[in-house]
Amino acid sequence: RTSGDRELWLDGETLRFRLLPNSEPLAFTAGLLRPRIYASRGLFTELSGDERSAVLRHERAHAAARDPLRCLLAAVVFQTVLVPGGAWLARRYNGLREVRADVAAARAPGRSRWSGRSCCLRSPRPSG
Repeated sequence: RTSGDRELWLDGETLRFRLLPNSEPLAFTAGLLRPRIYASRGLFTELSGDERSAVLRHERAHAAARDPLRCLLAAVVFQTVLVPGGAWLARRYNGLREVRADVAAARAPGRSRWSGRSCCLRSPRPSG
């Protein structure tokens, strides 16, 4: 276990994650064979407990479904095998996995009202 490794109790089970030093609220899941949740200090200082739990439930759903690996495989299949509209299909798949993670977070025991809404933290899109 490294200094960035943390654990917290969520919905009756231990959630393991890597703590990042960023002050912005940020959370994501990475890792192809053993997906791991990463969460920033800002997630714990800037969001309420209910908001933070919803985000962590969302990321837990990504890890449980091995979404990083699935996403890579979808990109390879849809974009390199000359599937007509492959890039669109890959983007659509990624959007659907975000919705699935939101639904899983909303259905989790002990969830808050907030977690029924989309809880993906994203950067604003550039205008223009």
